[in-house]
Amino acid sequence: MDGNKAEKILEAVNIYTNRNVIPGDKGPSSASGLRLGTYAMTSRGLVETDVQPIVEFINRALALVPEVNAKLEKQNN
Repeated sequence: MDGNKAEKILEAVNIYTNRNVIPGDKGPSSASGLRLGTYAMTSRGLVETDVQPIVEFINRALALVPEVNAKLEKQNN
């Protein structure tokens, strides 16, 4: 999964990230990294222990990717 797809899936569940190019990527359109707004979280008073549930939400959302891909593939056939 690339950063673009992950970014869109997370936006669908109201988690906003930015895709980032990391070493080895071919360019911005195929960025495979994601940046989380940790400054936005800490400026709202979140502390380290508050990040764990956010990470769990992200993992749960991204775990849906195979299911979403299968449904999209089924629709396109």
